[in-house]
Amino acid sequence: MSQSSNLRAEDVIAWADACWGSSCACGARLVGTDAVLSLLLGYKSQPLCIPCLSEAQQEDSQALVRRSLAYMQRLDCYRLGWEHAQKRLAEENGESAPQAPKVAPNQQDPTHRSELAPTSQDAWDAGNMGCGDLVLELRVRLADLAPNDILQVRATDPGAPQDLPAWCRITRNPLVHASHPLYWIQRRDPRADT
Repeated sequence: MSQSSNLRAEDVIAWADACWGSSCACGARLVGTDAVLSLLLGYKSQPLCIPCLSEAQQEDSQALVRRSLAYMQRLDCYRLGWEHAQKRLAEENGESAPQAPKVAPNQQDPTHRSELAPTSQDAWDAGNMGCGDLVLELRVRLADLAPNDILQVRATDPGAPQDLPAWCRITRNPLVHASHPLYWIQRRDPRADT
């Protein structure tokens, strides 16, 4: 992990805001959490989205975010930058009064206390449903939600950690947070595409 001893929270917040809305090398729109994680991992000259950072680090995106969040807890500048980005993202998604990020227990690593997880408007347990059926049903369930609402999905299929992020990138329904087997997927606002 990259660390600068003289970095201040104001610097990280300013960096996150400056990168907001710029494009990743893959063409995805960057948000503040992408920028904070890029800065932490040493990608200041070319900020990347979390899926591209995962690929560059050759690490599963959920594991990378989990490890990075644990590291950020020891560094106020990054932790406060991440929290700022989470609040701004909540405001962009139409939440009138952004709340402090909810804490959800990590299901895979009982020694890791917690990580940030968003509030969802609906939940669905997909169980061990495979990719094809999973994404078809997911499409129907997201269509029932209002734009920008978040669906919490529980998917235990071994392919879900790769399938769901890929599907979200293709359909442009943001994967807001993931900690296998739980995934928080936001329904895309079609008005934002115009």
